[in-house]
Amino acid sequence: MDAAEVSRDYFAAYNARDTARLRRLLADAFRQVRAGGTLVIEGPDDYVAFLEQEWRQRPDATIEIRRVVTTDSGALVEAVWKTTSSVPITLPNGHTLEPTGQHAAMPFVAVFDVEDGIITNDAMYYDTLYLWRSLGHTVSVA
Repeated sequence: MDAAEVSRDYFAAYNARDTARLRRLLADAFRQVRAGGTLVIEGPDDYVAFLEQEWRQRPDATIEIRRVVTTDSGALVEAVWKTTSSVPITLPNGHTLEPTGQHAAMPFVAVFDVEDGIITNDAMYYDTLYLWRSLGHTVSVA
């Protein structure tokens, strides 16, 4: 598979909640960096565990690809993550965000490094503040 096909297959596996397929698309040394480095996930097992938690918190979350641009070393994907605030989410600090019932469509860009049909690195860029506000959560900056 070329980088565009790998990218599309990756997001199709995400939408299908197909963890076995996702693992097959990720290198053993896979690394994902989210939101400008505020979250770094190392390895396919930790990444799949992260996604399983995400799916519990956002059971209707899906990703819609807008476009895929290939490069010499991979692909850039412009997409939209769609979800609803439908279940409580406990934050790392112990606070709980109650569901609001509001929907969000958060644009993002994923930058994949692909070698021999396998994703080695993924850098995701998105606006977390936009997401939380779209879902109706009060966000304060101390």
